[in-house]
Amino acid sequence: MTCLTLHSRFARCQNYMAPDHSLHTLALPELGAGPDRTVMRRLPDPPLPTLKMRDDQVELPEPWRRERCPTTYAPHLPALTPPTTHRLQQLWQRLEPLFPVECLSLSRPIPRTGVHRRMAEQMAAGRAALTRGDDTEATRCLRGLGIGLTPSGDDFLCGFLYALGLAPPAAQARRSSLLRHSLGDNVLVNHFLRLAAAGLYHEHFKAFVMAVCSGTEGAMEDTFKPLLQQGATSGVDTVAGFFCGLEAYARSEASARRAV
Repeated sequence: MTCLTLHSRFARCQNYMAPDHSLHTLALPELGAGPDRTVMRRLPDPPLPTLKMRDDQVELPEPWRRERCPTTYAPHLPALTPPTTHRLQQLWQRLEPLFPVECLSLSRPIPRTGVHRRMAEQMAAGRAALTRGDDTEATRCLRGLGIGLTPSGDDFLCGFLYALGLAPPAAQARRSSLLRHSLGDNVLVNHFLRLAAAGLYHEHFKAFVMAVCSGTEGAMEDTFKPLLQQGATSGVDTVAGFFCGLEAYARSEASARRAV
């Protein structure tokens, strides 16, 4: 029997910590299956006779990881070709006006207070460091930047890690290095960073990534809408980091071709 301890509780899901410090979610069906999500009909009384729940703990049978692994979720993407730098800029210009004005990852954020202005400046510095390949400085700027359970800077790093996953195998060393620099003390953030580094996609974000790589603006905007509802700005910050990563990769590829 494996005993998981409650980490955080929301309206439609509850997160539990396993003895190995990994995070696992019990969720209602409308949230859909995830890479580590066990879908229940209702909480806190799920229809699993071998699952026992108390106020702050849940007990699962020993082979629970295998038995409850969702079969409807396909985490990895098919082979995709990222857009060119020029096309990425066109797509970003189409998408950025849809971002909430308070989003720190906007190219030109609208500061509401001195604190917000300072955070926006730090976000811009972290973005620039990622673009030039200085991951140590980038994570110093971005890790823990913002407010909420998953701050904006960490969400941005997640998006950048997802973008690196679309690069050729030769670029994967950077993904491992960036993950190592990005991990901090926030267990929930670390969980999402590891998912991004492993290429495990939430179904909505996966649909968005496929739309971006197809270059279809209408599909991109349609698949972006559910991400607007993800956290305060978590979904859009992840999108911004993803675009930043794709653009950095496209520029490095263009530079390599010119050098040949």
